[in-house]
Amino acid sequence: MKKRQIGKSDIYVSELGLGAMSFGTDQKQINHIIDEAIDLGVNYVDTADLYDFGENEQRLGEAIKGKRNQFIIASKAGNRFTKGKNEWEWDPSKKYIKEAIKGSLSRLQLDYLDLYQLHGGTIEDPIDETIEAFEELKKEGSYASMEFLLFGQT
Repeated sequence: MKKRQIGKSDIYVSELGLGAMSFGTDQKQINHIIDEAIDLGVNYVDTADLYDFGENEQRLGEAIKGKRNQFIIASKAGNRFTKGKNEWEWDPSKKYIKEAIKGSLSRLQLDYLDLYQLHGGTIEDPIDETIEAFEELKKEGSYASMEFLLFGQT
């Protein structure tokens, strides 16, 4: 499958990506989907802490164990959930974004993400603070690229 470069980064993703939002929670099925993706040449998988209240990331992490080098993994932050609640709160604060990536990395069982994105936005967002959070995370090595976050283009 053909690959395309993300912005000016050194990241190349398959022209078709795999959105994990609808994976569900059946680990055997998710493992099968991941194996099929590899067979088809798909290397880009997009998830978010929002999906299944974090369980999606956890199950994806299990499915890619031992296969990490075959995938470009993206996740997103900004939607805060509290266990026991069925509602999400929008939180693009620096404090929450830095907290959220730690949770995502833990659930995915990864040391870093290839892409980390803001999962939405409003006109009232503290954009300078939000950008600062992503810049600091990139410097810390938590993720590799912020092309989408800052520029919205590839």
